[in-house]
Amino acid sequence: MAVSWRDPSVRAARLAHYGTREERFWNRVKKTNSHWLWIGATVHGHGRINHRWAHRESWEMHHGPIPAGYDVHHHCRVKLCVKPSHLRLMTTGDHHKIHNRERKVK
Repeated sequence: MAVSWRDPSVRAARLAHYGTREERFWNRVKKTNSHWLWIGATVHGHGRINHRWAHRESWEMHHGPIPAGYDVHHHCRVKLCVKPSHLRLMTTGDHHKIHNRERKVK
């Protein structure tokens, strides 16, 4: 018989072993005087947790769901920063404009 992750006893055992979603997140954050740096897994310089971008996870923990068509921008320009006050919600189009402008400057 296959074990289902939806089985309450399996979910409880997993929670006891790995902790809550928030606990797993905070175990991978190092707070400095200026930034909250992601010290967990990374892809292309951005933090990753549970197949999601860490800065988006931070936004949702502090502000709620990200609407469709919006991105979370690192206003501080530090890709590993997950500090909510350093993150901005903006349309995907505006987010792309900012990054395209930055690429042209380099």
